[in-house]
Amino acid sequence: MPTKDSTASTFQKKDDSEKNASIESAKEFNLEEIIVRIMKARKEMRHQQLVSDMGEVVKKRFKPEISHVKRSIDVLIEKDYIKRDANERDLYQYLA
Repeated sequence: MPTKDSTASTFQKKDDSEKNASIESAKEFNLEEIIVRIMKARKEMRHQQLVSDMGEVVKKRFKPEISHVKRSIDVLIEKDYIKRDANERDLYQYLA
């Protein structure tokens, strides 16, 4: 039979993991929002410049992992907010 302390610990771990998942989701949404704002202003941009500009905007809030940045760009490509240039793979174009 679980003890009171182990049950409380299990609930705490579940709450913490839910909070962490919620925070990560909010960060990814925030990255997408920043990318859209930058691309809307610039219309066309190279990958490295986009990542650099995005890093400048977000650095006061958190340091995004490269995997999150790539995933956010891929999500925006899937949602037709941006696209890769047909001839230059590191060039993005704003669509929406």
